[in-house]
Amino acid sequence: PKRMDMIVDHLAARGYVVLRPALKGHRGNAAELADATREDWLREIYRGYCTLKTHADAAKIPLYFVGYSEG
Repeated sequence: PKRMDMIVDHLAARGYVVLRPALKGHRGNAAELADATREDWLREIYRGYCTLKTHADAAKIPLYFVGYSEG
Protein backbone atom coordinates (compact mmCIF):
# COMPACT_ATOMS: atom_id res chain seq x y z
CA PRO A 1 0.00 0.00 0.00
CA LYS A 2 0.94 3.61 -0.54
CA ARG A 3 1.33 4.13 3.19
CA MET A 4 4.40 1.88 3.08
CA ASP A 5 6.29 4.42 0.93
CA MET A 6 8.15 5.86 3.90
CA ILE A 7 9.65 2.55 5.02
CA VAL A 8 10.29 1.41 1.42
CA ASP A 9 12.13 4.67 0.66
CA HIS A 10 14.09 4.43 3.91
CA LEU A 11 15.26 0.88 3.20
CA ALA A 12 15.99 1.50 -0.49
CA ALA A 13 18.07 4.58 0.39
CA ARG A 14 20.24 2.32 2.55
CA GLY A 15 20.87 -0.18 -0.22
CA TYR A 16 18.19 -2.75 0.53
CA VAL A 17 16.35 -4.38 -2.35
CA VAL A 18 12.65 -3.92 -1.67
CA LEU A 19 9.79 -5.81 -3.29
CA ARG A 20 6.32 -4.56 -2.49
CA PRO A 21 3.82 -6.84 -4.25
CA ALA A 22 0.25 -5.73 -4.73
CA LEU A 23 -1.77 -8.87 -4.26
CA LYS A 24 -4.78 -9.75 -6.40
CA GLY A 25 -7.74 -7.71 -5.22
CA HIS A 26 -5.51 -5.04 -3.68
CA ARG A 27 -4.47 -3.21 -6.85
CA GLY A 28 -7.30 -0.70 -6.99
CA ASN A 29 -9.81 -2.94 -8.78
CA ALA A 30 -12.59 -3.79 -6.32
CA ALA A 31 -14.12 -6.37 -8.67
CA GLU A 32 -10.84 -8.30 -8.69
CA LEU A 33 -11.07 -8.78 -4.93
CA ALA A 34 -14.29 -10.76 -5.28
CA ASP A 35 -12.44 -13.36 -7.37
CA ALA A 36 -9.25 -13.42 -5.31
CA THR A 37 -8.47 -16.59 -3.43
CA ARG A 38 -6.05 -17.53 -0.70
CA GLU A 39 -4.23 -19.62 -3.31
CA ASP A 40 -3.83 -16.53 -5.55
CA TRP A 41 -2.22 -14.63 -2.71
CA LEU A 42 0.04 -17.51 -1.68
CA ARG A 43 1.15 -18.00 -5.29
CA GLU A 44 1.97 -14.28 -5.67
CA ILE A 45 3.86 -14.17 -2.38
CA TYR A 46 5.78 -17.34 -3.28
CA ARG A 47 6.70 -15.89 -6.69
CA GLY A 48 8.05 -12.76 -4.97
CA TYR A 49 9.92 -14.87 -2.43
CA CYS A 50 11.59 -16.91 -5.20
CA THR A 51 12.65 -13.76 -7.01
CA LEU A 52 14.19 -12.26 -3.88
CA LYS A 53 15.72 -15.55 -2.73
CA THR A 54 17.54 -15.90 -6.06
CA HIS A 55 18.85 -12.34 -5.74
CA ALA A 56 19.85 -12.80 -2.08
CA ASP A 57 21.63 -16.09 -2.75
CA ALA A 58 23.56 -14.64 -5.70
CA ALA A 59 24.59 -11.59 -3.68
CA LYS A 60 25.23 -13.65 -0.51
CA ILE A 61 23.02 -11.37 1.55
CA PRO A 62 20.29 -12.15 4.09
CA LEU A 63 16.63 -12.06 3.16
CA TYR A 64 14.05 -10.34 5.39
CA PHE A 65 10.27 -10.01 5.14
CA VAL A 66 7.94 -7.41 6.59
CA GLY A 67 4.18 -7.80 6.53
CA TYR A 68 1.42 -5.24 6.75
CA SER A 69 -2.30 -5.74 7.19
CA GLU A 70 -5.23 -3.44 7.86
CA GLY A 71 -7.66 -6.22 8.51
